[in-house]
Amino acid sequence: MQFDLRQGEEYRFYVTASNVYGPSIPSPDCIYKTGTTPAKMSEITGHNHKDFDIDIMWEKPDSNGSPITGYEIQIWNKMTREFVEDLDVCDGSRPKVRDELKCLLSSQQAQDRFGYEPGDIFRAIVRAKNKWGPGNWSLPNQADNNEEYSNAYVFKLE
Repeated sequence: MQFDLRQGEEYRFYVTASNVYGPSIPSPDCIYKTGTTPAKMSEITGHNHKDFDIDIMWEKPDSNGSPITGYEIQIWNKMTREFVEDLDVCDGSRPKVRDELKCLLSSQQAQDRFGYEPGDIFRAIVRAKNKWGPGNWSLPNQADNNEEYSNAYVFKLE
């Protein structure tokens, strides 16, 4: 049996059995709400502070029927040449990070933990999570010295 269920809708099911003596009493109702993981994130943005700390910022994606429970933030590590999650730096399950849609990365953390130097290009990715699991990653912000990249930025330490 196949049903054409719509995402985000609530459905009620019950079961009965039948034999030569007739149908049974229906089972207790089972209520099920359909949903999926959150939608793909848009490209993230950033903001440099006077002290060269960076806010990594993003927009809330469509939750696809289930509230967003947190975000996974990964920062490009220049030393290991991979995106890594550092919960001491950016823990997307913390209410402040989850509600404000941003994470603060200090210039010292950028240097010590991720290997960034003055004038380097900074990259990060983010994805939202709900009870169905994580959604797709945002595109990495692609910053260089070119004005084309309006949604990205260059991480500069001086």
